[in-house]
Amino acid sequence: LIFSPFFVVVGMDPSIAVGTSSSCVLFTSSSTTMQYAFTDRIVPSLSLIYGSVVLAASSTGTVLVHRLRERFPLRKSFITFIVAGSLALSAVLVLAKLATLVQASASPAAAAAAAVGTPPVDEGAASALQAARRPRSRAIVRRG
Repeated sequence: LIFSPFFVVVGMDPSIAVGTSSSCVLFTSSSTTMQYAFTDRIVPSLSLIYGSVVLAASSTGTVLVHRLRERFPLRKSFITFIVAGSLALSAVLVLAKLATLVQASASPAAAAAAAVGTPPVDEGAASALQAARRPRSRAIVRRG
């Protein structure tokens, strides 16, 4: 996501920039995957699901880019627009996540819910539940 726009800005052909960026991502993701595998931090069932989704998405993207290059051989700007669009979409998603985190940090119950990915709890109900769980003191009150 970072390499492709940089390569295009420095004047590299867009299709070569995307290919070079993909190669860089392949090596960095492979090394990170091996690091997680050596420390037994990979859930096999989830890796099969995520892997199949990524395989389908990358195959679709590759077919789309090849069809664009065949249909418009002299228009390299389409690939540049795809890279720019994916970068803009990524920025919007990051800002949306940041907004939810900032909004959730206003209340501890909402922050905990946002971290877990569950809907926030009503704060009035949460404070009543905490008050009910709080141990009561058995202090002796002298009246005199």
